[in-house]
Amino acid sequence: MSQYSLDPIAANCYPDTTVLINKFNIRDEKKLLQAEIAITQEAAARWEHSPQQDSFGFDHPHDHAPYRALIDSCISIISECQNLFTWFRCRLC
Repeated sequence: MSQYSLDPIAANCYPDTTVLINKFNIRDEKKLLQAEIAITQEAAARWEHSPQQDSFGFDHPHDHAPYRALIDSCISIISECQNLFTWFRCRLC
């Protein structure tokens, strides 16, 4: 692992290490990396099996309004591009 230039005391690291204090109390950098990989893989597997669609806080219809407006704008732009393409194609024929 690469060493970062940081002050271990100011950066909330375990004494005499560059490992950040963590809830597993793992003080070895390689073991912490292995634990993070295992946790991430488990979370990804759970998500693939049973996605939590409302976990991002989009519980109310008004939460979708900005995205709906953006998509509508994109559709409008695409439609204009198609119209221009048709116009140019007709002129070139």
